[in-house]
Amino acid sequence: MIPRFPKKPVQTEKTSSVLSFHHDPETKTLEVTFHGGRSYRYDNVSAENVAKLKAAKSKGAFLNEHIIPHHTFIKLKGDRTATGPG
Repeated sequence: MIPRFPKKPVQTEKTSSVLSFHHDPETKTLEVTFHGGRSYRYDNVSAENVAKLKAAKSKGAFLNEHIIPHHTFIKLKGDRTATGPG
C-alpha cells in the first residue's frame, strides 16, 4: 500500500511540466505529479532540496538536475511501470 500525504500538495504554474508536488519531512519522500497524470515518489529528499524546488523558476529543470538522477524513485501512476536509479 502506498502511503498518501495528509497535506495539500504544492500547485505549480501552468507553464511548468510539474503539476504538483508534496514532501513528507518525516519519511523524506517527495511525491511529484506531472501534467498528463504521471506521478512518482522520490526517496530521501531533504527539506533543503524541497525549499530549492519551491523557489526554482523551472520546477522541471530543477527536478531533472537535482532530484531525478540522485534519488531512488518509483512510479505511482501513469503509463508504464518504472523505478530508478538505485
